[in-house]
Amino acid sequence: MGVVKSGYGQKQRSIFKRGNQWKLVDGDVVFRILPVSDRFTTDPYKWNQYHAAIYGYKNTEGKHRLFESTLQKKNKIITVPDAAVERIESLKAALLKAQAEGNGVLAKQLNELVGQRGTYSVDKKYHMNVMNLEGAVGTLAIPYTSKAALDAEIDKLQAKGVDPLSLDNGRYFVFSRSNAGTKTTFSVRVLEEEVEVAGHGKLKKEVVGKDLTSLWPRIEEEMTDLFSIYQRITHEEIAQIVKESDLKTGKSPACNRIFDDRWKTNREAKAASTGQAAPTQANDDTGPDDTGPDDTSDAVDAVQALIQATPAAPYVPTVPKNVLPPKSTAPIVTTPQPAQTTAQAVDEMSDEDFFKTIGVTA
Repeated sequence: MGVVKSGYGQKQRSIFKRGNQWKLVDGDVVFRILPVSDRFTTDPYKWNQYHAAIYGYKNTEGKHRLFESTLQKKNKIITVPDAAVERIESLKAALLKAQAEGNGVLAKQLNELVGQRGTYSVDKKYHMNVMNLEGAVGTLAIPYTSKAALDAEIDKLQAKGVDPLSLDNGRYFVFSRSNAGTKTTFSVRVLEEEVEVAGHGKLKKEVVGKDLTSLWPRIEEEMTDLFSIYQRITHEEIAQIVKESDLKTGKSPACNRIFDDRWKTNREAKAASTGQAAPTQANDDTGPDDTGPDDTSDAVDAVQALIQATPAAPYVPTVPKNVLPPKSTAPIVTTPQPAQTTAQAVDEMSDEDFFKTIGVTA
């Protein structure tokens, strides 16, 4: 296998691998971006890959099943739909309406579904294969703002004749994230170190990464096919998942059919072709991931370890209308009943009735 010389700027126009998966947390983290491996593609621009992943849906056992959004637009017109995105957008619109009307009960219910820590979300990130200062290989996911800052730093290096993703002359980048109230900011800079220069004192110098040419075969084995980070299913299958799901929990029998049963079939077919016993999902690294939007402890631990391993100077990381129950046509019951609160009414609604009350079509 070999390395593909990286392309920069914008190019016009087995998927359950587990490994180190890093995301940005508050503070600073340092990574060296790896070039394209021809194990996966010969497109030099694919050192990064954009993904819009749908979070919130689970199989009937409650295990998360993430998948790629199918939504596509051309000139702002939808060419390929995505029922999961449509549901999220409808619920968010209903949330804003409830907040504007001062409907606290309904707003609370909707916030649990699509709020900042809600059940459903679309995670839009750029993914790339990276190496940390300790030599561990994995993937890094960064938002658009951070990607734009990274591109700007790469442009500066290229202007000086430096290929920052090359094996023999690569650079490390410091990715920073900070929170100021409700605003999160991102920045990127090239990692530098202070060196003593005769007659000039201490000056800052870019840290040049170790030549990885001889290590490339091992590194390639640990890299991830960026195109296949998330399951890619059809928009019809997404519609099935949404239609069959329980709104509050995200559990959907369709996830069992589309993900789990398909994985089991492929596993058994592979075992039959090799003449070996089929492994269980517990000991097979090709099974569906049970990773939810809040399952970031491993990434956080890895990042904290990375921060501790960073040189002390000059890099100093920061530590890291009220909703009413549906009308009933049944005869009036004369037996006195306890008064039902609006919150109880919302909780006891079916998904279909809940959607109707907020003007959303499931």
